[in-house]
Amino acid sequence: MSGGYFDYEQFKVQNLYDEVKDIDLDDETWLEVDDKVREDISRLKLILNEAYTRLEILDLYLCSDIGLETYHARLEENLK
Repeated sequence: MSGGYFDYEQFKVQNLYDEVKDIDLDDETWLEVDDKVREDISRLKLILNEAYTRLEILDLYLCSDIGLETYHARLEENLK
């Protein structure tokens, strides 16, 4: 079984997204947290999720599992 073009490395990005998504700043009482930190974490979640989505769709395209038209359609559909 092939690991795709990126040898499943895109799932590391997805795992990072899951880790960041699960951060509970209210539970980390030893940290000094302000709105800017919360905003940065929210932005990072969006970036990581988009990066994973783009990598996964590109992986499918580069492995010829989907064509150019489907590539563009999936990007548009998943990155609204």
